[in-house]
Amino acid sequence: MKKYKLSLGIALVSLGLIAGACSSNRNMSSSGNKVEQAADKADAELDKERADLKLEIQQGLDKLDTRLDKLRAEAKDASGDAKDNLDEQVKKLEKSRDRMNNYLSDVGKQTKSNWQKFKADVRSSFEDVKEDIKD
Repeated sequence: MKKYKLSLGIALVSLGLIAGACSSNRNMSSSGNKVEQAADKADAELDKERADLKLEIQQGLDKLDTRLDKLRAEAKDASGDAKDNLDEQVKKLEKSRDRMNNYLSDVGKQTKSNWQKFKADVRSSFEDVKEDIKD
């Protein structure tokens, strides 16, 4: 009878340990799901920011194109120093446009770790040309 009670006690203790381990695994799994959900949410936010920035860049490019068309038309009818000045403005804006096109191409390649710097660089570039594209 003593052996039976001892075996039963060992079995109950073993069951308790197994149950505790299973419960611990469920908690770990739940924690893992929460981490995955947070990562998915961060990825979704980054994707939205990328889409927003792409739109912002495209709108800036549209404004640059409009201004370039206008300057080119003025340069076509100008002569002398005025033409030289307009041609220089066109070259400057074309360089800005190339830079913006590169940013547009690179938006999807940016990682979470360099996203904020990239976004700041884009916005800084826009600030640099903002006055040049005003009519």
